Amino acid sequence: MAEAEEMHHHPHIAREDGESYFTVTCTTHSPRGLSVRDTRLAMKVNEVLAGLPATQPARLSDPSLDLDQLQEQFAQARNRLIAINRRKIEDALESCGCSTAKAL
Repeated sequence: MAEAEEMHHHPHIAREDGESYFTVTCTTHSPRGLSVRDTRLAMKVNEVLAGLPATQPARLSDPSLDLDQLQEQFAQARNRLIAINRRKIEDALESCGCSTAKAL
């Protein structure tokens, strides 16, 4: 994401192939956790996405699903994507040479 590069920030983005949804995870190793920079990037992501047709109807893997089943399907996909981003963040923090990233 060019906007993130301009902000000297590197979010973790997970997307399932063939699916129309993804997660963007912002975190900072110094200070560890969330920072003002993460908040600024999240606002920029929202701004960029506001200009896209992101409200198209979801493609159902099974049209016979009821609302509860559909919500569960989305929740499972979201949890998978968040888990991918968490692993990427853990790997990045582990490989970072800065002592702040390794603290905790």
